[in-house]
Amino acid sequence: TVLGVLKPVKGTARSEACALLVGNGVWPLVKHSLVQHQGCEMVVERCCRVMKHALRCTGDRFKPILPEFFPLIRQGFQVHFHSPYLYAAEYIAMEFCRDPHVLPMLQPLFDELSGRALTTLRERLAKRTTDEQRAECLSGLSHLVE
Repeated sequence: TVLGVLKPVKGTARSEACALLVGNGVWPLVKHSLVQHQGCEMVVERCCRVMKHALRCTGDRFKPILPEFFPLIRQGFQVHFHSPYLYAAEYIAMEFCRDPHVLPMLQPLFDELSGRALTTLRERLAKRTTDEQRAECLSGLSHLVE
């Protein structure tokens, strides 16, 4: 994306222009796409990638977007379990983990995402085990019938 190529220096006119572009143009489009297509992993992946470049391009000027972006990450991951949501949380954390204004929003997001991931993995493992046991049982029964 264009945002990936731009490398504005903080406090310059280019930096301000990038922040305005992201806040007034890119973010509203990405937000709409994430709401409308949260079940499509390819769309989610592209949106999260654009936001990664937007974050790198705008730095601290990205912070006003976070209160709207975090719920979309949380809700999308709870319902669809797509990995790009985790990736988005990761690159935001890498940028803002030491920021005392962002940390109170970031910590609950990570707690929730990791809890959901562990629960889903546990459920999938239990289902797989049950399915494997069922298959073994059916296989054993079929040998008895023969």
